[in-house]
Amino acid sequence: MQNIKRHLPNGLLLRLCVVIDVLVPLKSLTSAKSRLAPFLSEAQREGLVVAMARDVLATLTAWPACHSIVVLQGKDWPPFLPASTKLRLVSEADFSGDELNGLLEQGVELLSAAQRLVLFADLPYLTVADLDGIAAALVSGSNVICPDRWEVGTNAIGFGNAAAPSFAFGPESLQRHRVRFAIEGVPPVPLQTQGLSRDIDSVDDVIDLLWGGSSEAVPGPATCQWLDSARRARLLAPGEKSKWGGQGARFL
Repeated sequence: MQNIKRHLPNGLLLRLCVVIDVLVPLKSLTSAKSRLAPFLSEAQREGLVVAMARDVLATLTAWPACHSIVVLQGKDWPPFLPASTKLRLVSEADFSGDELNGLLEQGVELLSAAQRLVLFADLPYLTVADLDGIAAALVSGSNVICPDRWEVGTNAIGFGNAAAPSFAFGPESLQRHRVRFAIEGVPPVPLQTQGLSRDIDSVDDVIDLLWGGSSEAVPGPATCQWLDSARRARLLAPGEKSKWGGQGARFL
């Protein structure tokens, strides 16, 4: 897969006057990451989801190219947003329907900048440098799509001031997005960096997050705090086989 080069001199994005509005969807906290239920308790899942969202939003607010962030929030979230004039909280209940793609299509209507980005909040390794890659693509006039590391799902979509693309998030969304965008005549450029591709969506992802895998990347501070607590709650030591086939163990 073609990757966009993201090596830009410091300050170049600001000199180019890049202005990007971001939509971050947060589904109902009690139902978030339910597929991790065999491995994490409800409290542990919720703690991880909040920690990752906190880190993603902190990274976005620190990103010079980001003009504003609309957080599209489902039910049951505690107050956790960082203090920032960039942030605007909107409830899913303010929109019609409850299907994700329909909510996103309504949510992007709140974004007014020339460049817009839909980004999910389960990306614990996300950095400003990763986001600069998106800005570079948008500056060049391209739409951008960020696959997960398996090139099956979609973690982010960036697009210009033309009509927003039709979203197709869900199982195997990458291929469905490619087909839909091709039909609409707006094929996006793929951007796959570690911070944009390594979402936490499966038990194996959590095991890799807990015990490091082969990556030298460091999660954000809120996620690291959750990890410190989580590691103390393990039943098995690192390196012992879990029943899911990976290295690690199940939580108490």
